[in-house]
Amino acid sequence: MSKKLTLYGRDTELRVAADLLGRDAAKVIIVGPSGIGKSEFLRSLPLALSSPTKAIMVKYTVESSAHSVGHFLQLLTSQILESTRLRGPRIRDVSSALVRGTRDHAWSLATAALFDAVGALFPKTKKIAETLAKSISDEIAKNTHFIGVDRLREAGSNDMLAGFSTLLGALDDSGVGGVIIVDKFESASSGVEDAVMAISDQLPPRWRLCMAVNDEIPEGIGLLERIWPRLSYMGAHQVHLSPLDAFALQEWCRSWNISVRSFSALQTVVRNCQGRPLLLREWVEGNSSDAADYTIWDRLGPYYEKRIRELSTSARRLIRIVSMLPVNEGFDINFARRLMGVSSSGEAYDTLEELMRANFLESTVEDLDKFHFVHDVTKFQVVRSLPPAIRRESASLLLEAMGSIGAAKTILHRYEMTVLADEASQYEIFTSNALSVANELIAQSAYVPAIDLYERCLRGGSISDDLRFRAIARLGLAEVMHSTGYYREGLSLLSPASDNEYAEDDMGRLYLVRARLLLRLNSYFECRVQLRLAADNFMRTDDLGGQIAVAKEENTILRDLGSYVEAVTHAAELVDRARSQRVSKLLLASCLRALARSGAKAVRTAPAVDAAREALDLATDCGAIGAIGSAHLALGEVFRHGSNVEESLSEYSSAAEIATKIGDVDLLIWATLGKSDAYLLQGNLAQSEVALGAIRRILHEKESMHPLEYLHWRLSDAVISYLSSPTRFNFVEIRRAAAEYGKLGIEWPSRYVEEFQKDAFIPASAMQF
Repeated sequence: MSKKLTLYGRDTELRVAADLLGRDAAKVIIVGPSGIGKSEFLRSLPLALSSPTKAIMVKYTVESSAHSVGHFLQLLTSQILESTRLRGPRIRDVSSALVRGTRDHAWSLATAALFDAVGALFPKTKKIAETLAKSISDEIAKNTHFIGVDRLREAGSNDMLAGFSTLLGALDDSGVGGVIIVDKFESASSGVEDAVMAISDQLPPRWRLCMAVNDEIPEGIGLLERIWPRLSYMGAHQVHLSPLDAFALQEWCRSWNISVRSFSALQTVVRNCQGRPLLLREWVEGNSSDAADYTIWDRLGPYYEKRIRELSTSARRLIRIVSMLPVNEGFDINFARRLMGVSSSGEAYDTLEELMRANFLESTVEDLDKFHFVHDVTKFQVVRSLPPAIRRESASLLLEAMGSIGAAKTILHRYEMTVLADEASQYEIFTSNALSVANELIAQSAYVPAIDLYERCLRGGSISDDLRFRAIARLGLAEVMHSTGYYREGLSLLSPASDNEYAEDDMGRLYLVRARLLLRLNSYFECRVQLRLAADNFMRTDDLGGQIAVAKEENTILRDLGSYVEAVTHAAELVDRARSQRVSKLLLASCLRALARSGAKAVRTAPAVDAAREALDLATDCGAIGAIGSAHLALGEVFRHGSNVEESLSEYSSAAEIATKIGDVDLLIWATLGKSDAYLLQGNLAQSEVALGAIRRILHEKESMHPLEYLHWRLSDAVISYLSSPTRFNFVEIRRAAAEYGKLGIEWPSRYVEEFQKDAFIPASAMQF
């Protein structure tokens, strides 16, 4: 059975749209291609507004161009009249404002006609419609001869539009505001289109207008060409909906309790569906089981092929080449001229103008000489249409025009150029850059492009026989799996049977990554074995950074097992070593976080805060968003154990927000567990339970992937249950959780449970996670 779709991966767009709609008489257009989730976005928008309960929300979906202006205005009016905001004294206020707001006899007639029609068509509104119509009719009767009902019903669409404008003005004068939402605006008749534009012209301050337009199809393209110059002049804004990424799909799957084979599998699904929620939903619901065969091209391919065929020869050639450009990468006329092999900028601009008229390209507002694709999905469709030989040729031309990979200004630019080298079958360039670029991406927590590069390394081509190259790619992919919470998948990539494929210099890193994965699964004995092997290897190769990285993981084990005083001493020595040996800023930051979190457990608050803040500064200097999130988590831990609840909640929220953005499951879980415990310290059981609920599905779905976190969740849940209803509480569950901790060698929960059963209430801070 189909579940109701909720919004995933749209937090930023929702905030932007809600902020814009918070302004007086705001006009906003939600723009995006087919299946990108515009309708669902509009359904979620009212809840994102700052005061949704105080505003009237009315919505009209244009299902057909046959819809009349009268139908459009009557349906909106009926929703307004049915609103709970128009009850009791408010009706009298609006009635008075209507009488004041009718400009003359004609406007009075138009408004009364609108209410008369709505009351007849929508029974629920009949009473209030008659009340409002009567107040106007009474006013008319004072000043003119009697007007019969038949005359009222002769009113045309222009009369109804005048009546609707009068109603909005009267509501505004009475302190009642609202949002008018028009979905699928591109399907509207010319009459409805004119009516919407007229409403936008006369929109009162307390009312807002939000429209959704599909700009991938000719009707939407034409509509925007007609209305946008006028709306833009009136201060309107556009909010563009982009394709969803694999992290959004991951969140979607978790909320629906759907098991996912791997993060890579999610990327494949997103790629095949081009991030369009309408198609992703079919996969999520099981209507499309094979992501590898399910592609958007099967549906939209013929449409795009027709659009491409209608272009001139020069435009077809240029659009095929620039479709291989990096996502969001613009280009100027001179670049287009070089790709086309022409000397005239005018000739190049004629071709660019053709592509803009056909809605493939657009120029930027900031620089009219800069061009880019209207949509990423349009770019993907063009790429998908290219035969392999044309694709390779286009990639080669671009790579030659863009220069060397090493000269690229940003890591994402270097990634895109490395991908171009692979697409162009220039494997020497690809292999000399892919692994180093992927490592840089991991350092910046850019996991999706890192996975793409590693998978390209493993797919084959002329590099398929280079065993060491493929082994290092598997090792890098395992590091990404560690960072995104797929620990068992990461371990499966590092089978000991393939250890002989690595060079001697690679072994320390191999053992360290394997140890980190085992540590996240709380397999402490096996983890320590790998850490010893890593330490020995790093000693032989005189790798000081590697030795410190091993010691940092040993510190985590001390902390997990409850040796907090020893962990503080160990971490302090570790930080001193890192400083003296001048290791990288990010490695020093990780050591400082270890000191902060160990100090938090030992309640050494002041030095722990200093360590965490220094770690945050170092991570910020490096622009490493994952390390920034981890530093916020460390600060949250320090403040919570120091009983500074408000500060801890702020830091945990920052960590959770970053975790969601980059897909770091481990960071998200720990930040949310900490937030729940902070609320418990506050005595806020309801919010504590809400926080636990946010990660319930993650941990219940994959408890074997996060064993320690799952136990913490169970213990917190049991404590909340007890405090909520002590007389009905069963201690069996809390004792079972403590026993499971014992199997991992962690003893503090058993002591906690003993004290818990003796006392009426043991502070939540006694829980040591």
